[in-house]
Amino acid sequence: MESARQFRSPGKSLAEMDPETAARLLAATSDVTLVIDAGGVIRDLAIGSDSLPASSLDEWVGRPWLETVTVESRRKIEDLLRDAAGNAPARWRQVNHSTPAGEVAMLYSALPIGSKGRVVAMGRDLRPVAALQQRLLDVQQSMERDYLRRRRAE
Repeated sequence: MESARQFRSPGKSLAEMDPETAARLLAATSDVTLVIDAGGVIRDLAIGSDSLPASSLDEWVGRPWLETVTVESRRKIEDLLRDAAGNAPARWRQVNHSTPAGEVAMLYSALPIGSKGRVVAMGRDLRPVAALQQRLLDVQQSMERDYLRRRRAE
């Protein structure tokens, strides 16, 4: 199995990318993209998914990222920020956000941007995956019930 590979010459191939294009690219490739300052506060965000509650997420701007997640996810946020600050290889971590509509499971990776301690965190909404897993479980349980009915009938 081959491992992930970085661009060979990003300075050359992406040199003409301006901030507006970079912002559009990040928004298009993530369900939610956060720009976090050196203190861990969300300074900007982009929402690339229609299924996320935009009004709830807009309230995150100006708040520490840690305050937007459940207590169980705070350690993972600390790890993401620490790894990004230390230029460690980007890893994906599942965290749960608290929203008025309930918990939203997200998968995040974070990377440093610039020299002022800012971090960009790219998130993927895990609700479609959870719905698919639930459907699979429902089908499996239905098949087991059918199997048991057939055995009893025999």
